[in-house]
Amino acid sequence: MGESSSTCFWGLDCTEQRCWYSGKKKRHTIITETVTTENGRIVSISKPAPGRIHDLEIRRRGPPLPTSSHIYADSGYQGLQNYHSTVDIPYKKSKKHPLTKEERDYNHALSSFRVRVEHSIGRLKFFRILSERYRYRRNRYACKIRIVAGIINIAAGF
Repeated sequence: MGESSSTCFWGLDCTEQRCWYSGKKKRHTIITETVTTENGRIVSISKPAPGRIHDLEIRRRGPPLPTSSHIYADSGYQGLQNYHSTVDIPYKKSKKHPLTKEERDYNHALSSFRVRVEHSIGRLKFFRILSERYRYRRNRYACKIRIVAGIINIAAGF
């Protein structure tokens, strides 16, 4: 998965913080999407939205990704392949259709890339303002999370 001049690899994931109500987490949360390169650089943070908004809807509201890019996303982005041609999402099993050995291997290879995205979100959550309940004005959340992302990128040497 090396980065070339024609294709860029992007990892997508959303993170929630307690603030607005989320049906999934059964509490008030605020959600933002993080776009990360394959080497862990945070390149984009979406506008914050209430936690009840689905990950795919956050992606639809954001700016489009380049068509030459290859996207690695989690299962929250099922349906993104209808909007972008090169999307990798994990296979899901069901009671009637368990995963085959090839599908399990594919999911394992995908998760080995996606762990970098999760680690970049973990570095965001290292900062106390993003790891605990957000108690400040909601309209300033976007600015604060982008500042933290910039600090993380500088600390990582990007």
